[in-house]
Amino acid sequence: MASTKPHIPKNVLRRLLCLQTMKGFSSMVLDFDEIRQGIVNLQVGLDMTVRDILGKDRIPPAQQENLNVTWLQYAARTGDIPLAYEMIRFGANIEVKDNERGQTALNMAYERYLESQSPTRRMRFPHIDGVSELVQVGSRAREIALMLVEQHANIDVTFDEDLKVTILHMACMVKDWDFVGLLIRHGAREKMNVYGYLPSDILTPEEQNRFKQILSAAPTQRAPRMCPCWSGEILLECHAKEPKPYPSEFLCRCRSGKSHKRCCEGRNFDRMEVWNAKEGWIQPMDIPSPGFSTGGRDSLRTYLASMPASLQLGAAANLKAIHDVYFDAHLSSDVDALVSKNIVDPAFAWAVKRSRWIPRPLGPIRSKPHMAAHAEKFNGYVDEYIRKGIDSRPKPVIERAAKIHPSGGALYKVCEGPGCKMQEDGGSISFKRCGKCRLAFYCGVDCQRAHWKGHKITCCSPSQTERALPSQKVMQEHIITPLVDGTDHNTEKLEYYDEVVAQLLQSEGSN
Repeated sequence: MASTKPHIPKNVLRRLLCLQTMKGFSSMVLDFDEIRQGIVNLQVGLDMTVRDILGKDRIPPAQQENLNVTWLQYAARTGDIPLAYEMIRFGANIEVKDNERGQTALNMAYERYLESQSPTRRMRFPHIDGVSELVQVGSRAREIALMLVEQHANIDVTFDEDLKVTILHMACMVKDWDFVGLLIRHGAREKMNVYGYLPSDILTPEEQNRFKQILSAAPTQRAPRMCPCWSGEILLECHAKEPKPYPSEFLCRCRSGKSHKRCCEGRNFDRMEVWNAKEGWIQPMDIPSPGFSTGGRDSLRTYLASMPASLQLGAAANLKAIHDVYFDAHLSSDVDALVSKNIVDPAFAWAVKRSRWIPRPLGPIRSKPHMAAHAEKFNGYVDEYIRKGIDSRPKPVIERAAKIHPSGGALYKVCEGPGCKMQEDGGSISFKRCGKCRLAFYCGVDCQRAHWKGHKITCCSPSQTERALPSQKVMQEHIITPLVDGTDHNTEKLEYYDEVVAQLLQSEGSN
């Protein structure tokens, strides 16, 4: 598997790896390629346990129970600071409790620190051997606990539900004043344990005065959450304020295994990140360009940025369902009407209605894996039409008239030469393409030369696409263009956004 980079900003990762407490410790993020790719590809759930992800065959029997935790909880137990940061950047739920003791990652991290302060306590991880190593693990785990509090983890969860011992109890027990102060700034207050003891009851009179001073200076509201993108800004001034570009060095969401920079970043759409307040994570969202021009893309980007982040996220999530209902109610009959006029191929119309998608040549707007998947699905409906035996035309003729290429244009290329009607047949005839844009196809050099005067105007322009099938041109003229032109300016943007996103950004589960 290709090497991947941690989903943490470079400067943050460098700072974490240079911490004194990280000396001699090798973080899993440096050898996490398979799992990282699985998370991005939606094959590995963030709430799955390490044991389930790796499989029992890859884990020694003695460690299987210890690995019945999520990756974030595993990071908390082992003090793997970069791993904890990356899991939260991915969107891990910080409130998930383990099946064994009902503990959250915050519980586990601070418990590990407590154990480091009492080396005689029995360790839950047998491979941690020696006081010095235990102290290092505890120190790293405390850093994770600090970070989780700043990420607004629930600070009222107890170490032992029966005894009602809170994290504030434990912080006071080991006189961890910095952590006590952080907990109080984030809303922690004294609560009795099952024996009626408050956290401050275990302190000396002098220490109790210090505790009261910290408590008296506490703000009335919890300190703001830091953005889990690790920009150093508070969430309200970062991803919760407006969409942010998807980081170039992160793995591309199209499942290619490449970085976003080396894959989809240069294509004609914006991959952004929006704060999902309901689920509590930074969610990627793609914004295609209406008209596929730079101006149109900028216009839509500006318009969407003016909307609250939650509305932008909701729009993207619901577009597919909205599109399907609208297609069945209105566009399906329009497609039938064009077939009855003999201006749209019946095989192409069949696939359009089955997929609820009017494919068009779109140029480099989407990643190749995604577009290939959509084209394969559409062409499968063409094959379904052929198998029904309702069309007397030979199979190759139907395929040339209806099947599409992953680019959205004709699968069997039509020569761009003026007046030329030559088309590939999938066998003996294979066309050449323009070496610069690689989007224009010709049956020979003569046609390419004859077309150059007109082609050079659009060659490599943002709006350039491959040649469409005749049926695609008709549907563009009779269905898509009237639909867009019949709206006011702002509604046009949203409906065109609906149309393009519903077609190209279908969820993986709908493929």
